[in-house]
Amino acid sequence: MNESTNFINWCILFECDSGIIDEEHKQLFKIANEFYNNIKEKKGDNAIYQTLNELTKYAQDHFSHEENILKDTDFPTSELENHKQIHANLILEIFSIHNTQMSNQLGEVKRFLTNWLIMHILIEDRKYLKYLNTP
Repeated sequence: MNESTNFINWCILFECDSGIIDEEHKQLFKIANEFYNNIKEKKGDNAIYQTLNELTKYAQDHFSHEENILKDTDFPTSELENHKQIHANLILEIFSIHNTQMSNQLGEVKRFLTNWLIMHILIEDRKYLKYLNTP
């Protein structure tokens, strides 16, 4: 997939200054773009559901990994619990996309991906930056 067809492109604003978290976020972008393009290009239910399932699985693994990294920092426990709840809600939203996709509402998928990937990384994940960069 060439970058000009991506719905969302990675840029420096999304960096969390953590190599592994940034790499996982980039992979989420890649899968999300593939999912979005499969819907936009009407690739068929099989391709669409395959990438949606891949996105769901990767997101669950990433969230778990990110939470484990944060447990090993000075990130406040209450903030971590809140972050975990946000992750759980995002997974529920991914599952609701299955129903949205059934009616092929590209606008709803676009809204979800924007809120989830872009806003979550820019707002929620930024809260732990100072805890990852402590000596």
